[in-house]
Amino acid sequence: MALGGNEGIIPASGATQGPAGTFSRITTIATAAVKTLNATPVSIIPAPGAGLFIEIVSIHAWLVYGTAGYDAVGASDDLAFKYTNASGAAVALQIEATGFGDATSDQHRVTYPANGAANMTPVANAAVVAHILTGEWFSAAGDSSLKIEATYRIRSLAF
Repeated sequence: MALGGNEGIIPASGATQGPAGTFSRITTIATAAVKTLNATPVSIIPAPGAGLFIEIVSIHAWLVYGTAGYDAVGASDDLAFKYTNASGAAVALQIEATGFGDATSDQHRVTYPANGAANMTPVANAAVVAHILTGEWFSAAGDSSLKIEATYRIRSLAF
């Protein structure tokens, strides 16, 4: 495999191949799963296989408004994207929950890799999950779903 290339890589089920060796995958997180996204993260990109890691290019989050905004959105209940599980390393900047999770209309946000100017250590054969930090958005009201479009590359840890 060429350095950084996706030659011979089979994308995750439901993913499509885009320009510059990228893949794109849309995951719908149903209302019931959004209500427990702090306690139970949802996989948005499956683990790529031994010796490989996922490099995020961008993540587009779409809150698909139902009939009521989530009523328990707190200042630190941001939407996060991590390797493996809720305790994993961040792969993208988190999305501010206030004005997004509690919105009363469709909302869109785009986020990019978390490393910024610093280095990021890739995690081999790890899925990427969506997770709400700190607490749940739902207490008694809220029925929106989420659609997450992840644009990513599958990279090799071997040269």
